[in-house]
Amino acid sequence: IKATLAAMLSYTTNVAVLEQACHALTMMCRSHDVNKTRCTNAGVVEAVTDSMLAHKGSQAVQLRALMALEELCDSNEENRTRALSAGGIESSVAAMIAHGGSESLQHFGCRFIRHLCIEGATKTRAMKAGAIQAVVSALRGHSGSPSVQQWGCRALINLNNDSKVPENLIQ
Repeated sequence: IKATLAAMLSYTTNVAVLEQACHALTMMCRSHDVNKTRCTNAGVVEAVTDSMLAHKGSQAVQLRALMALEELCDSNEENRTRALSAGGIESSVAAMIAHGGSESLQHFGCRFIRHLCIEGATKTRAMKAGAIQAVVSALRGHSGSPSVQQWGCRALINLNNDSKVPENLIQ
């Protein structure tokens, strides 16, 4: 984890390094709570989010970063808090809007939003960032994708289950 993070921090302008580093982190943390905690302590969530902010036009970086964030935040409250503080919700919405044609990116964007939006304050922030619109766009734009449909609906459940959704968004 530390070596991968060092690569990310040393090559902040190299899209290929960042893409593969995010992929490596995803694989290291998949179903591995100890590694998720190691990532928390090392500052990985912030580095992944910084990569998204620095390379908004790179679909590959955006996809791999969303995959990493989704994995890091799944069942890890500290990583969810860090992702939110680092601008993860805004970055994910921006990525989904900018790369609407990518089924994979929409899938992982919906998964990340679903995992991040568990509490009321987070849901409010997500709605202000345009998360509902991004998820609805993903559902409409990828109506033939069962995975986008499944995770998009799950994201909407989390966004709506205890919050007050503005009437103009319920259509």
